[in-house]
Amino acid sequence: MRIRVTFFPIFNFPLSYHAAFYSFLKGAIRRGEESIYQKLFKENIREIKPLTTAVRIEHPTIKNYMIVQHHGLKFYLSASEEISLAFLKGISRLKALCFFDQVLKPAKIEILEERDLTSGDLFYTLSPIVLVEKGGKGTISVTDYPYWHKALLHHVSRVLKNEITSKDLRITPVNVRKVVLRLNPDGYLKYLDAAAGLFKIEGEKEIIQLLYRQGIGARKPYGCGMIEKYEGKIRGDIYAAELFRRH
Repeated sequence: MRIRVTFFPIFNFPLSYHAAFYSFLKGAIRRGEESIYQKLFKENIREIKPLTTAVRIEHPTIKNYMIVQHHGLKFYLSASEEISLAFLKGISRLKALCFFDQVLKPAKIEILEERDLTSGDLFYTLSPIVLVEKGGKGTISVTDYPYWHKALLHHVSRVLKNEITSKDLRITPVNVRKVVLRLNPDGYLKYLDAAAGLFKIEGEKEIIQLLYRQGIGARKPYGCGMIEKYEGKIRGDIYAAELFRRH
């Protein structure tokens, strides 16, 4: 199930906004269904979350690490029906949230159509894909594609709890660039290598559907790893490249 929340415009907030939207996600799910919140964020802290998110900011103007102007702010969630319904119930109760000393209010909430998928489809990133080294010591750049793809297979194997190879899944860059994300997930600013752009995904349909629904890689609840099927044009707003630069 895929959901898009469009917010009333607010301005003058930092580039490291990801933790604020993570808090928004948790708060909405908790208000919607406490048991699901506990399972996701308290009981299974170290497990890969079965969901993915994206924050899309259209045509931002950036000054001194701040987004001072833009033409649209949207939050996306893709997850199981159970998690998504808890989020929808919670956001109807949440009404608004404190966002860097401002009030962020939803203007529109939509349930989006899920696409039919087949092996060989093209996908673009709604939010960049982050892959981490074993042990979580660092992130892996897509510029080292063989190592990046090996790490990707390891990640998907963890999700499936079953070892897979490139015969089961292959993600090939079509028009992809390395980007740098500015995140503060633990209260400390971090720069993470990530990949954004257009990919070709081949493999078993069940695995492709899982990646489409739950996302790819690490930091997914912080606005990473969400993909959308490419059908000749990018639907919706384009995530501006300026957000990826090391400001």
